[in-house]
Amino acid sequence: MSSTASRIIFKDFIPSGLPSISDFVVEKVPAPTKEQLKDGQVIVSPLYMSIDPYQRGRLTGTKDSYVDSYVKGEPITNFLVAKVVASANKDYKEGETVLADDGKWQTQYIADASDIRKVPVREGISPKDYLGVLSMPAFTAYYGT
Repeated sequence: MSSTASRIIFKDFIPSGLPSISDFVVEKVPAPTKEQLKDGQVIVSPLYMSIDPYQRGRLTGTKDSYVDSYVKGEPITNFLVAKVVASANKDYKEGETVLADDGKWQTQYIADASDIRKVPVREGISPKDYLGVLSMPAFTAYYGT
């Protein structure tokens, strides 16, 4: 594992208009270590991160939304596919691919096992499909709200 991890930090709310690169900061932080893991936790390294329409509402800071706003000074979160790089959980092995519904946009971070689930291995389906055709926005488009 590397000694540092990079993460994308949300700087301030963007009530209107388009977000720009200046609304975010790329920050270096110490990479988590296996010694820091508590029982049941894993260290994950994201492979694919989703960018979805509903995230625009999370950038505004509004309190009357169906989804919580991002937290200033914290990493952006969203759906992601990640690889387990270290584990203190008997159900997750190093090298396994997992999904997180509220994963951090950070090159490595500690996750509780309750916040991830294994990616089903199926012929003809790529792990990144769980952020595309098999994702929440795809199901919303198919079934409606």
